[in-house]
Amino acid sequence: MKVKDLLENYQGDNYIEIYDCFSWDTKRFNNKAIAIKNFGYFPVSSWTVLTTQNKLKITIKSQM
Repeated sequence: MKVKDLLENYQGDNYIEIYDCFSWDTKRFNNKAIAIKNFGYFPVSSWTVLTTQNKLKITIKSQM
C-alpha cells in the first residue's frame, strides 16, 4: 500500500507524522493533501494511530 492509498481514506482529525526509516527523517503535516503531494507514492512499511499523542504515524523506507 502506498501513502496516498492510506491517506485518501483517512478521516481522522489527528496530525500526520511520516517517518523515513532509511534517512531517519520525520516530517509532520496538519493537512493530508500536502502529505499526499510530498510522499504519496512511497510504500507504507507500517502505520499506527497514537491517540494519546493525537497523531497518525506512518513509516516509509525511501531507499531499498
